[in-house]
Amino acid sequence: MAAAEDGSVANVTLLLANPATLVNAQGSRNQTALGKAAQYGNIGVIQLLLDHGADPSILDKDKLVLEWVAPYLTHDVAIRLLQLDFPVKRTANGNIAARDSHSFSWSTFLDSHVPVDTSVRVAVVATLLGSEKDGDDWVRELATAKDQHGREALHTTDAATRDLLNGLRFFCGRYELFDGPPIHVSATAVVVNAYDHGVFRQVFEQFANDSGELDKKGFQACGRLLGQQPTDVKKKVDAAVEFDLWDKDKSGYLSASEYIRYCDQTYGGKLKVAMKFMRNADEHAREVDTRADLDIHFVLGLLPTLPQTTFHANVASLTLPGRGVAMANYPHVLVMPAADRSLEDVFLKERPNDNQIRSMLHQVAEALAHLHDHGVVHGDLKKLNVLRVNHRMRLIDMDAATPFGAPVGAKFSSGSLPPEMFYKLQNDDEFAAIATHWQRTTTPHTLDDVWAKVQPRDQFCVKTFHESASTLPFQPVVASPALDVWAFGVLMYQMYSGVELVPTDINQDVDDSGIARAATWTDADLSKRLQNKVSNALARDLMAKLLVVDPSDRISVQAMLGHPYFEVKYDDATGGQRLLVERLDALAVQVTTGFHVMASRLDEVVDLTKETLNAVGAAKQDLMRGIFEATEVAFPTSFVILPFDLTLPQCDDDDDNDPEDMLRDVTSFIQKGIDMGHNFMAAVHQNKAISRALRLVGPGEPLFLYLIDEVHGLPVVPTSPGSHYPIRIETKSDEYTQFMSAAMPYIQTGFRLLKGANTIASLVSCLGVLPSLDPNVLDEMGEHIENAQKTSSVFDFDVLQTAVEDQGGVPVQHIRGAALRELERFFKKNDRDKDYAGLCRTYASNGQALWTTKATVASMELARPTSTASLKSSQASQTRKTGGGKTAQQVYMDLLALHDLVPAQEDAVVERMVPLMLLPHGKMRSNGDRPPNCCGMM
Repeated sequence: MAAAEDGSVANVTLLLANPATLVNAQGSRNQTALGKAAQYGNIGVIQLLLDHGADPSILDKDKLVLEWVAPYLTHDVAIRLLQLDFPVKRTANGNIAARDSHSFSWSTFLDSHVPVDTSVRVAVVATLLGSEKDGDDWVRELATAKDQHGREALHTTDAATRDLLNGLRFFCGRYELFDGPPIHVSATAVVVNAYDHGVFRQVFEQFANDSGELDKKGFQACGRLLGQQPTDVKKKVDAAVEFDLWDKDKSGYLSASEYIRYCDQTYGGKLKVAMKFMRNADEHAREVDTRADLDIHFVLGLLPTLPQTTFHANVASLTLPGRGVAMANYPHVLVMPAADRSLEDVFLKERPNDNQIRSMLHQVAEALAHLHDHGVVHGDLKKLNVLRVNHRMRLIDMDAATPFGAPVGAKFSSGSLPPEMFYKLQNDDEFAAIATHWQRTTTPHTLDDVWAKVQPRDQFCVKTFHESASTLPFQPVVASPALDVWAFGVLMYQMYSGVELVPTDINQDVDDSGIARAATWTDADLSKRLQNKVSNALARDLMAKLLVVDPSDRISVQAMLGHPYFEVKYDDATGGQRLLVERLDALAVQVTTGFHVMASRLDEVVDLTKETLNAVGAAKQDLMRGIFEATEVAFPTSFVILPFDLTLPQCDDDDDNDPEDMLRDVTSFIQKGIDMGHNFMAAVHQNKAISRALRLVGPGEPLFLYLIDEVHGLPVVPTSPGSHYPIRIETKSDEYTQFMSAAMPYIQTGFRLLKGANTIASLVSCLGVLPSLDPNVLDEMGEHIENAQKTSSVFDFDVLQTAVEDQGGVPVQHIRGAALRELERFFKKNDRDKDYAGLCRTYASNGQALWTTKATVASMELARPTSTASLKSSQASQTRKTGGGKTAQQVYMDLLALHDLVPAQEDAVVERMVPLMLLPHGKMRSNGDRPPNCCGMM
């Protein structure tokens, strides 16, 4: 013990030479010689004791030996200590397994709070993990090893060591490839998803000024390049707000460290990307060159990346899990923003409705028009080559793109090719000429794959070629827009018919049984196919102009965009409302990124609300036009139906309710609710039972009604216990059909009044999961709501009027009145206290009543006009058989009969411009007798 304490290497050597010396013997205080040497930092003695079998896992005074000697550690001693106490081991079959017990020496050594010299720590990690024979899995296990407190080594170590660990475990020191098989493998390319840990600094450097700083314009350019901010007004507002938040010193610039911190907060320090490893250098060059002048709004852009020489040097040692793919054969790499889904996946898994298909096809057509405006043919348009990124369809796979007038067909998917791209062989000599061409122009290790794709079948072949030779029996086809127009028609046909125009294989190439059909279409055959398979008349008419045998007779993409199929009118917000939406959505960005807005910014939003409140009122009046003519009612008429009670715990560690999945369920439910409105009106027009149209949830599952704050455009979720809201609606009750029919106009209007970003932010607050959700996911969900709203239309009672008048001659004001009375009855039953979830009523200058929070109302001093609408009633004289259920017309006739009202010149509920209120038994009260309201403004 004394020799270990003194640090006498000579004396310790002599003692260890004696066989009787017990290297792990303990002294009077249960301390070993190793512990004593560690306590006094005698590294030489420690090395001797370890070489003679000293146990390093024995704690000394509650410290590891490694901790005692941390300031004095050398490279060799550190390696010796760590090798004796690794947290994992390799089994006999080469797998990695956790050790049954260890003393956390590895995580302690990496901890930046342990005073190990950084250069020693980095050198030791490089030695222990730098061997290629250990493999990526070994590095990954040790980099993510946890300490006794459950913290990963990557999160506790110093920056230099962290960079080294990331460099060792990532491809090219930067790309964290996803586990599992690639997302796409073909003869010419392999595509994998990955996290890019170095793109943010590279993007910053690309747009920074000469002083190494980023201004607001450069900040927005970075966002667009990263694929997170499309070029629309709302996103520009969001980016400007985010820049101001991170510009702490208000200098108008961000430093590199500030921008990296912003990316850490916003993106989690890494960006999900798609990496495309390509076999052929010419196709890689074509992908890069074609994109040079194209807008990333239409064609998926490329991200800044490492030099190709770096990829070439590292790809030979790259192995992908679950695949025997020799990645050395795919040395050319493209890096792009990761997509949500391909159009193929959207079509198969989301089952889009007609409006959604039209919207997606319109975006694809716009992208084609952009290419054609730049003199480029895509050449390989199919569902797999269309990706959804940030809610917009964008084209990918530009390796088949060809300038107008150049030979086209070097790369293809024959299932999308028009008849002019096929050739019928005349004799065996032509077959031999084709075979010789590919043998001469293809490398031996790829010949089998290439020949399997290009070889003639059933006496037909594709007019494809290799650029280095022209000994084929046919002339290549020159690129023209007509090629893409046919391919668009094939894609559209698949989405409307659910089947392929001709049968194809796994690579979307025509199989042997269909190549003759693909090469010999006639216009009569195509017309017959469309008549049999496509029921949508406008879609069928457009396809008939696309799928034309003579390419000169096919319409252009611009003409296609002008076809009535795409002429769908969307209601737009007024300018004032648009400004309010933009500013409130900008505030929502701050919420979703976890920042608290300063009081001055809140005051700015309140002032904006005052200035544009009249515009909001006008917008609501436009939405309510045809629902009721009154400018006030005594209860809220804007609400939304959801399948959840958000006042109850939704996300529990013990169940499978993922908060992101729940929010996605909400956004998809809103689309489903909007579709319900279309189905309801379809049943009205066809005089069919409406029970099927009203099915929103499974049998017996309830719905919940939330009132809407009409100024801020978000559902109100009470926070105080005992609230009547949300109101539970039993879908199996007898009153469900009656209430939903009467409330349908208000339900549809409620969906349209929601502001997507504000709604998602409100739901996130209710779920209490803000830190765990990606802000980009929240933004995506908000835009899903807004996109869904584009498929809705203003619900008009005049539509019902025609149908109900046919059965009873009932004027439309009676229909409106029946709905209002049913709604009033519903609120009286479920909210006897008239609490209305804390909402109060205020007014726009046009007299339109707006319901919002007391705090918002208190900040506004606006005049209160009064107005009403008239109601009448009559009894229906007939019913019709509808196959076991009531029609909407019959429901409204029942509601009118229920109240037993007789036609009168003035209505007893509300009346335009006459200050009357409803009293029991239909009596009237003047405005002067009106009872006080909760805010003193009602």
